[in-house]
Amino acid sequence: VKEVLECSEVDFIKFKIAGMPKYWKIINFVVIVLPKLFIWKKTAKYGVMFLMETAGIEDVIVNVTALTFILNLDEMLFQNFAHKALHIILDRLEPWQLVENEGLEELSLQASFDAVVKDSINGFSLLKIMPERLLVTIFFTGLFIGEYYWYYCQLSEKGGLVSRPQSLPKDQIFPVLAFLFPWVNAESELTPYWKFPE
Repeated sequence: VKEVLECSEVDFIKFKIAGMPKYWKIINFVVIVLPKLFIWKKTAKYGVMFLMETAGIEDVIVNVTALTFILNLDEMLFQNFAHKALHIILDRLEPWQLVENEGLEELSLQASFDAVVKDSINGFSLLKIMPERLLVTIFFTGLFIGEYYWYYCQLSEKGGLVSRPQSLPKDQIFPVLAFLFPWVNAESELTPYWKFPE
């Protein structure tokens, strides 16, 4: 069979996740999930700030390309430096099923028809035809752009949003806590070096 199909024993191996102990889930959450969420948040925040403060369209395109490279850096490192056996295991890993599908294929024609009618009764919804990933992307893009305007802009007397006055930091050393926590700010001089012209 292997000679006819031109394959090896590895092609017939499948992997399936059976479960994970609770303590191992906690370790994965603390060591993997939280740092990845932190890095994602900071990359998205400073990436939006990086793009919003770019004037020319050519520079925006170049900066978007640079930001895409940064976002894909971890996947690129894994693709090139992870062990070959790990890639084989992940390629042959069966998908995790949240809902058991056993027995659905053996339904009678009437039971299948009733299931379709039940689904159609729920009515048309835009959320059903829109990809979830697109909706999540639109939501977080709006969230980070709104955060940019909230922190770096203010309402002018003539109407509209303008940049806040810019002040130099008092110290050349940037505090680590100001990078980790958004409510901790580096001390700055009282007199701004730049204000939006009135």
